[in-house]
Amino acid sequence: VNGGLLQQNIKSILIPVYSFLPDKKIELASAFARQYNAQIYIITILNDNEEQSKVIADVFYLTYKRLKDEGFNPHYKMLSGANAPDILVQYAQQINADMILINPEKNKNENSFIKRSLNNFLSPVSPLQVLMMQSNI
Repeated sequence: VNGGLLQQNIKSILIPVYSFLPDKKIELASAFARQYNAQIYIITILNDNEEQSKVIADVFYLTYKRLKDEGFNPHYKMLSGANAPDILVQYAQQINADMILINPEKNKNENSFIKRSLNNFLSPVSPLQVLMMQSNI
């Protein structure tokens, strides 16, 4: 998370949804949304794999339903494309996201797609917060 997070109001939180229910992201986004009266956005990016896309769409619906059950009215967007990190960053710019909740990438390479995309988007004075969620191990 960028420094100064608690000193700045969070109005919009973006949750990318993939092939598993993002329990921790939902929990944390709910807490921030309640504290700051923020709007939650969820996005998923489908690819050409029809079987995987069905799983992702089902998880996306469950994420939406869970947020609705918790009293939120999340904005949602299903997009398709091959370059998911760039699509994610473009959508974050489009909605003026104040925070993106992401999972650590399996690829620890410094030049990984999400790191490159986020580094291209974020300047040292950017108000966007990127919170990387650790999995339970």
